[in-house]
Amino acid sequence: MDAVPLKKKEKLRRGFARIEGHGIAIYVLPHIDAGGKVKQWRNWVNFDPLEPYSGYSYADLLLGTIADALEEAAPNAHIELALSGEMGTSLFRYPESYRKVVRQLRARPQLTELKLGISLNHSGIAGRGNPTGANDVLLSDAKREQMQGLINDCDFVGMSFYAPMSTSPTPADFVRGIDRFMGEFKQCGLAVPTDKPMQFSEVGIGGGRLRRGERPTVAKAVESPWEGTAFPRTNPWRDDSLRDLRRQYYGALLQFLTTQPARYRVSAAFGWSMGSWDPIGFGQPEFADSDIIAAIAKHNRAVQTP
Repeated sequence: MDAVPLKKKEKLRRGFARIEGHGIAIYVLPHIDAGGKVKQWRNWVNFDPLEPYSGYSYADLLLGTIADALEEAAPNAHIELALSGEMGTSLFRYPESYRKVVRQLRARPQLTELKLGISLNHSGIAGRGNPTGANDVLLSDAKREQMQGLINDCDFVGMSFYAPMSTSPTPADFVRGIDRFMGEFKQCGLAVPTDKPMQFSEVGIGGGRLRRGERPTVAKAVESPWEGTAFPRTNPWRDDSLRDLRRQYYGALLQFLTTQPARYRVSAAFGWSMGSWDPIGFGQPEFADSDIIAAIAKHNRAVQTP
């Protein structure tokens, strides 16, 4: 392995070892981000995970490096590893390649408690609406069979839960978001079994993106929870009505997770720990909300870990 992957693996190994040392289950959600010649949302990037690009394949460089680090640091920990997050074009175009990756990862005998899954955006799960003009993914009968096989092979299905909400969020909003997400699988001729656990791989509300001179509004915030900011000067939560909305959102989320009213059980949920999406204020305390922090802590104390 070259020097760069080795350095990354060592950083991962140290992180996983620290988590395992605290007796915490390990959940991993790999992403690709467009920081080079390709500047495009990951959901639209078309690549085969087994094909080398500049000498490395996604399966070897990212998933293989993660698996190596887990083997060294926490082989007996409870581990849930998504093959990717919000990378629907790749997943739907190359399902058989991802099935091969699943077989490769399951063949690692050291990872005794490894669970594998797929994770997609809350909408456009197959990369719909690529701005480059690329055609939407239309599954042939053979690809549909492969994609269904991949779903069946996996232990869980995750979603980035940024579905639109009502202006007074309740658990029913999360049920509707899941139903819309699963409806897209159905439109593709696919079915996720209701006994397969779900994850909210990412969940949160950002408060909207404010343009120059624009005031935050509840309506805009719930229409696009994925919109937010990393800049404290445009923090939407300084507005009283937005702050109340945010607290109601997280109250509804925690009630949903406690009562599990959807057809699918959500086994784990993870906040996006950045900027205005993060009420804990990890790294940016300007966005923290002590009421939400206390509510999340209370919920987590009541949850039995795997």
